Amino acid sequence: MPTLFLLLQKLFSKRIAVFGRVLAALGPFLIRYSNEARMYALAALLAVAMTYAFVVAVERKK
Repeated sequence: MPTLFLLLQKLFSKRIAVFGRVLAALGPFLIRYSNEARMYALAALLAVAMTYAFVVAVERKK
């Protein structure tokens, strides 16, 4: 998930972003629902993207 990497890098550091991306890739929740043709992957993507957009908006407001 590139959006998760961007979010974690923005909030923490590149090292934590890489670690979080590995955890997301190996996480049982995302692996299980990646095999189903449902909206779970899209929901996870949208949640991370909206959080990233919120963090960027808060930083620009400062």
